Amino acid sequence: MIIEEAAETREANITAALFSSLEQIILVGDHMQLAPHADVLELSKPPYYQNVSLFQRLVERGLEHSTLQVQRRMAPDIRKLLSAWYPLLVDHPSTLDREAVPGMGSESLLWFNHQRPESSNRYCSKVNTFEADMIVGLYNHLVSNGTSPSEITVLTFYSGQKACIENGLRQTSSAGRLGPEVQTVDGYQGRENSIILISITGSSGDRTKPDAGFLNDLRRAIVALSRPDTF
Repeated sequence: MIIEEAAETREANITAALFSSLEQIILVGDHMQLAPHADVLELSKPPYYQNVSLFQRLVERGLEHSTLQVQRRMAPDIRKLLSAWYPLLVDHPSTLDREAVPGMGSESLLWFNHQRPESSNRYCSKVNTFEADMIVGLYNHLVSNGTSPSEITVLTFYSGQKACIENGLRQTSSAGRLGPEVQTVDGYQGRENSIILISITGSSGDRTKPDAGFLNDLRRAIVALSRPDTF
């Protein structure tokens, strides 16, 4: 039996499939990325630990395992963002000659910083309209320079910001029904696209009380940063 995304699968779900006739099980996953979700917060605490997968437990107990060492997805500059957590990961030669994204010069990364604070919607989810407008503007720039909308995905950490970005895209003629997919980071694990636009929306805007929001969860940050192929 082969189980993909094993590091995101509850141990109980895997145990239920361990029939006596099973001769071998192969777990494929990354315990540095999203963990299993505990529907009730208390069940992620002792003695239950429903947010710890069988995959993670076995790796941390020293069970022999194989680790990916050559990556074929990300442009080198993007892969370097993850080198602190994947120090042995190296680039396959096929990643070294990726075509540049039209309209972005030779850059594989673009950071945009601002000091505009966000607000919370009626569901207490963070929203930053300035950042949403920036995402829509960058999307329009990419499409106007020849990038297909299907090659672009927008990720954010908050459902409120997701709705805000989708609303902004609906109002732009270049998006329409063929606009980019907009997803939360949690809903995009295991997937990839050529270009990923990330709306962080995590700072409170108060430098005396810094708050990185969901970015405090290292696993979510790793998922977000490792989704793009080219930009």
